[in-house]
Amino acid sequence: AEDEIEIVIPLPKLDELHQLASEMKHLMANGVFPLGDIKKKALGPSLKGSRMRLLSWRILLGVITPNSDTASITKQVVNLRNDYAKRQEIASVDPHAMGSLDPNVHNPLSQAEGSAWKKYFYNAELQKEIMQDINRTFPEYPFFRDQLVQEMMLRILFLWSFENEDLKYKQGMHELLAPIIFLAYSEYYEDDILSGANSPFVSTCFDRRHMEADCFSLFDRMMEVCGDFFALKRSEER
Repeated sequence: AEDEIEIVIPLPKLDELHQLASEMKHLMANGVFPLGDIKKKALGPSLKGSRMRLLSWRILLGVITPNSDTASITKQVVNLRNDYAKRQEIASVDPHAMGSLDPNVHNPLSQAEGSAWKKYFYNAELQKEIMQDINRTFPEYPFFRDQLVQEMMLRILFLWSFENEDLKYKQGMHELLAPIIFLAYSEYYEDDILSGANSPFVSTCFDRRHMEADCFSLFDRMMEVCGDFFALKRSEER
């Protein structure tokens, strides 16, 4: 008998949104996302394959206020994204774009505290160090060789390191971030799909254009829990 040829017909885009709506109802009770119910579902198989996992993680870790309704979550997500953009702007130290600076303090050879050039070169070296680990992230998965994925990981890890100079970047942090990035890519939608959504919650919270900020907010909170491990690791290395 001849081998059968399997023909795969892609589902209409709206079917994906209908599936997401079904998963939302599965997590909600009385119009909110109850923390207790999400904990129970997270400990079982209920969230396997769901597009609500990243949102559930953020609720469980308190990035998003538990027991919130969709309007409140949408507002919180937008505020977190705006905050991320401001923090990235602060971390972008570029003497080339700073206009007139005191050359006695701000010059490429200066080692003075507060020198923009000193910080600029330090940041460049830190980014190189982080990128070395990013290039080694789960080598068996081509996903992590993608340039856009690697650049996103670099921006997130650098910002966290910039804001946490007492601990700084440590090897292994990239492996903590990697599953978050992978999950975001699998759960968030491109704009052409979201154009069919009639829910501000869906069109805002599952927009792939803003997933970097969402990944950072979750990673930042996870590091509040895991940071002591990396601090201990650093003390053992001394």
